[in-house]
Amino acid sequence: MKYALVFAFPAALTLAGCVSVAPGAEKVILTHNPKDVTGCKIIGPIQGRGNDDEKRNVVFASGADTFFVTSSWVSAPNYSGVAYNCKGVDLRQPVPVSR
Repeated sequence: MKYALVFAFPAALTLAGCVSVAPGAEKVILTHNPKDVTGCKIIGPIQGRGNDDEKRNVVFASGADTFFVTSSWVSAPNYSGVAYNCKGVDLRQPVPVSR
């Protein structure tokens, strides 16, 4: 069920057109450096299409605070990567996340 939300959310955003950052999603960190996610809890893989604001919204909806981008294309706004929780708190609801 958790993965269904991760994949359904980007589709809803695409249909909505222009997207701004959801409240709280501005705290999501996007990184290409694997050292930034060392010791973090893996939330799960995410792939989609959109700009950095849309990436942050999708990652935020998954309960993660960091997105390790494994691939993205400049010619088309497609991306894939892995969502992580590095702070130990679910940004959607500030409660501890077990590691």
